[in-house]
Parts: sequence; C-alpha cells; structure tokens
Amino acid sequence: MDILSTRLDQIAAALARTPQAIALVVVGSLGHDDSRKDAYSDLDFFVITKEGEAKTLIADLSWLASAYPVKYFFKNTRDGYKILFSDAIYSEFAVLNSNELINIPYTNARLHWLKPGCQLSLEIANKIPLKSTDVDFYLNEALCNLFVGLSRYRRQEYYSSYLFISHYALTNLLKAHDWGTQSDPFDISRRLEKSHPELIPLLQASLQGYAHILESARTIASYLSSHINYPNEMMNQVLFLLKSLKEEE
Repeated sequence: MDILSTRLDQIAAALARTPQAIALVVVGSLGHDDSRKDAYSDLDFFVITKEGEAKTLIADLSWLASAYPVKYFFKNTRDGYKILFSDAIYSEFAVLNSNELINIPYTNARLHWLKPGCQLSLEIANKIPLKSTDVDFYLNEALCNLFVGLSRYRRQEYYSSYLFISHYALTNLLKAHDWGTQSDPFDISRRLEKSHPELIPLLQASLQGYAHILESARTIASYLSSHINYPNEMMNQVLFLLKSLKEEE
C-alpha cells in the first residue's frame, strides 16, 4: 500500500476513535477515480461529523495529530485547514456537519470510512461548481481585463497591470476555449499541457513576465480580435491603448 493510502487509513482510524466523527470523504486525485494519483498528489478530504459537532473538531486538531504528527497547520476557511504532516505530505481538508455536505461543490468523491450504523449519501451532494458556458461571456471578460490592465500600465501600476493581463485576462481566454470534458472544474490550469498541448505557444507568448507586460498583452489582444464579435468598441479601445503605449516605448 502506498503512503497516501496508508495516511488515509491512519486518519480514518483516528476518526473512529473520535465520538463526533461519522465519515471520511476523499476528493481530488485520491477520490473515486484515482487514475491521476502520483507521487506529487496531496490529500483532499472532508471529515463529516454528527449534527452540531463540526466546530469541536475544527477547534481542536488533536484527533488529526493522533493519526500522524502535524508539522504545520493554517486555518484558511471557516471550516477548513491546510496542513503539512511531519513527513512532508500536504493536505487540505474541511470539517462539516452532516447536513452541510450537500451545499459544498466538489467532484470525484469517495467514501473512505463510515462509522457503523451511520448513513451518508454522496450521489446527491457530489457536484461541481456552476459555470457559464457562454463563450462570448469569457471573451468579453478577458477583453475588459485587458483594458483595465493596460490602463494600470499607463499609471505605472505594473504589477497590477501584469495580473490583469497575464492572469485574469488569460484565464478567461482559456475558459472560452473548447475543453470538452478534459478540464478541471475547480482549476483550469490543471493538466493543461497534457490535455491541450496546442495551447502551449499561446501560454508562452502570454506569460512573458513582469518585464514584458505589453508583449503579453499584444498576444492576448491578437487572439481576442480574431475570436470576438465586431463591432466592439472595447476592442477598439484596447487596440488604441496598445498603439499609444508602443509609441511611448
């Protein structure tokens, strides 16, 4: 058995000794379909408790430390932590009351442990975040990101400009791409190079870094101008800004 599976068993055993816990649900690459699991995978899971008991396990992580020593922990949400075990295994988890799971977006869930006599349905709750399927929506979001980024550049707010151009605009541009069923519903960057190698040249030209913000912007603008509907005054403004900034270089 590999170390990640062993760690899940250790956590399950610790929860079995914890009166408030009723289930351990695994998501991510160690979930129902674990074909993506590799040596770099981390542990993503939910601890399900009896009604009203989640706050007890959130406030006191001794149940987790009893599974394996924890070297670092950071409470990043109201009900969740990011942690590092002492052997450098990284994990993100949340502790939820039994009636809260249905409100949490997730996919590929697997019930790893269930307290005898308890019931938990994953089929109803197993879901992914809703997202727009309107290509024009993402293209216009990217276009507006590009305009704001170029405006920030003119103010010499270069870091903000970089983020709006090479992060926000590029991400929305990628969301407009036809991914079929291969994209990660939570993070479009995951496995991108393997599933769509044809996008690598676009990424290389759009991610030229802090010192080459305008070069990145021109690449994204060129892509958008060939995909977005005309007439479009925002596109005209973006092209005008790029021309003006080039003249000022």
